[in-house]
Amino acid sequence: MYCSNCGKQLKDDDKFCDNCGTPANVGAPESSIQEPEAAAETSADIQEPASEEGIREPEGGSPVAQENEMSVANGEIPEAGAVIPELEKKIMKNMEDELILEMPEAAQNGSFQGEGRPFGGESQVYGAANMHEGQPPLYEQVQGGGPPKKKKKTALIVTLSSIVAVLLIAVVVLLFLILSPENKLKKHIENRDWTAAATLYEESFKGKKEEKADEILRETVEEFKEEFVSGTMDYSTVKRYLKAIEGFWDDKCVKEALDFIRALNDSRTAFEDADKHMQREEYEDAIRLYGEVLETDDNYKTAQEQLEIAKGRYKEKLLEEARAYEEVKDYDSAIEIVEGGLKILEGDAELNSRLTELTAAREEYGIDSVLAEAQNYAGQNNYFEAMETVKKGLEEKSGNDKLEKALQDYCDKYEKDILMKAEEALGSDENYEAAILIFDSALRTLDGDYADIEQTIREKREEYVQAQLEKSERENKDSAIVGVWQASHVTAEGIDLSIEQFLDYGGMAGTSSVLTCYPSGDFHMELVGQSGDGTWRKEESGNGIYYLTDSAGDSVKTEIDASGKLHMDIDEVVFTFEKVGEA
Repeated sequence: MYCSNCGKQLKDDDKFCDNCGTPANVGAPESSIQEPEAAAETSADIQEPASEEGIREPEGGSPVAQENEMSVANGEIPEAGAVIPELEKKIMKNMEDELILEMPEAAQNGSFQGEGRPFGGESQVYGAANMHEGQPPLYEQVQGGGPPKKKKKTALIVTLSSIVAVLLIAVVVLLFLILSPENKLKKHIENRDWTAAATLYEESFKGKKEEKADEILRETVEEFKEEFVSGTMDYSTVKRYLKAIEGFWDDKCVKEALDFIRALNDSRTAFEDADKHMQREEYEDAIRLYGEVLETDDNYKTAQEQLEIAKGRYKEKLLEEARAYEEVKDYDSAIEIVEGGLKILEGDAELNSRLTELTAAREEYGIDSVLAEAQNYAGQNNYFEAMETVKKGLEEKSGNDKLEKALQDYCDKYEKDILMKAEEALGSDENYEAAILIFDSALRTLDGDYADIEQTIREKREEYVQAQLEKSERENKDSAIVGVWQASHVTAEGIDLSIEQFLDYGGMAGTSSVLTCYPSGDFHMELVGQSGDGTWRKEESGNGIYYLTDSAGDSVKTEIDASGKLHMDIDEVVFTFEKVGEA
C-alpha cells in the first residue's frame, strides 16, 4: 500500500503516512486499476462518515482504561504501562475521525477539485496505462501538480495531537509521582507532620520499600544538620524534629545527628559562656570553656585566639598573687597557687620554674624556722623540746645537714643535763632513790625514740641501783640490832638453860627478859628483875658486834650471829635473844 499524497510505501497496519501525515485509506489505490465508478464507490464508502460505534471504543473506554480510571478515582496510581497505551488508542482514534471529517469532498471521492475534472485539467482515471502496476500516480502526472490543499492543516493537526499525547503522558506520570508514597512522605516531612509521616512509614515502607524511605529520611536528617550548622534552624527545633524521626525510624544516622548537634550546641554555648567569664576576668573558667569549642564550630578560630589571651592573663595573675604571699613568707600559699595554675596550664615553663624557686625558698625558710624554735627551747634548758622540734623538721626535710647536726647537738646536751640532775639528786647523803627517779622519768619521756641517750641513762641507772643495794645492805647490817628482842636461853659454865629454867633457879620466875633497841641508837632493857636504858653502837669493824652502854657508862658486848640471834655476855653468863618485833 502507498500514500495517495506523496507516494511513500506504507505498511499494511499504518493509519497515516509518516512522511506527509495523509491518512492511509484516503484515495489509496488498489493493486489493480479501478474504473471511475469503482473509485467513486470507494470514495463514497470513505465519504460516508463512520458511526461512533464503528470508530470509538464503547462508552467509558476499554476495560483496561475503565479499570485505570477507577484506580485513579480511588486514589490509586495504576502502572504507567497500563495507562499510556489506552491514552494512545483514544488519541489516535479521535485524530483519525477528525481528519476524515475535515477532508475535502473531492479527496473523499478519490479526486481533487480542478475545474470540474477529476485529478486536475484532464479527465483521467488511474489505470494500467497511466501507472506502473502497484504504483501510485506521481504528482507531475496529476493535473495541477503538488499536494492537496488540506496538507498543511493535516500536518498541523498531527503535530498538535502528538503534543497533546505527550502532555497527557506527562500529566499521568506527574500524577503518579505526586501521589506515590515517596512523594507523600516528602510532603509530610515538608509540612513537619511527623504523625502522618510515622503512619505512612509503617503502612507503606516498613518491611516493603524501606530503602526508598531510608534515602528520603537520611537526606532529611542531613538537611536538618546543615540548617543547624548554618544557623537557619535553632537547636531546640532541630532536636525536636530529629527526635520525631527517631520515634519511627530506627537508624543510627539519627542518633549520630543528635550527637552531632548536641556537641555543636554545647560548643557554641561554651564559647558564649567563655566570653562572659573573660569579661569578668575569670580566666580559669574562660580557659576551660574556650578549650571545649569544637573544630567544627565556626567559632573555633576565634576561641583559639581568645584562649591564648586568657592563658597569658591567667598566668600573670597567678604570679602576682604568688609574689604577694612570698613577701610575707607564706610559701605554702604561694606554692599552692602556682601548683593550681599548672593544673590549668599544664607544662608551662615559667610556672614550673617559679614552683622550683618557691619550693627551695620554703625549704630554706622552714629549716631556719625549725632551728630558731629549737634554739628558743634550748635557751630555757628544755633540751628535750629542742630535740623534738628538730626531729619533726627532719621528718619533712629528711637528710638536711643543718637539722641533723642540730639534733645531735641537742641530744648531747639533754643527756648531760639528765646525768647532772641525777648527781645533784644523789647528793652527799647518797640518795640513790631520788637519782634513779630522775633516770626513770627521762626514759619515759624519751619513749624509745632516742636509743643512744636511753642506753647511757640505763647504764647509769643500773650503776646507781647497785650502789643503792650495797648501801642498803650496809645499812641493814648497821641497824640489825634495831627491834624488840626476847631472851630465850642462858648459857653458864657450859650449861644451856631456857630463860624460864634460869629464872626459876634464880627465884625470879615471871620476870621480864626483853631488850628493845631503837633506830635512834637508844635502848631499854629489862633483865633478871632489873631494867635500864642506854645507847647502842656498832663496832667499826662490823661483823654484827654491838656495844650497849647504860646511863652509868658501863658497856656490855653483844653479837648477832648468822642465824640472826643476839648473844649478850654478862660476866661470862651468855644470854641469847631472838627478835620478836620492830621497835
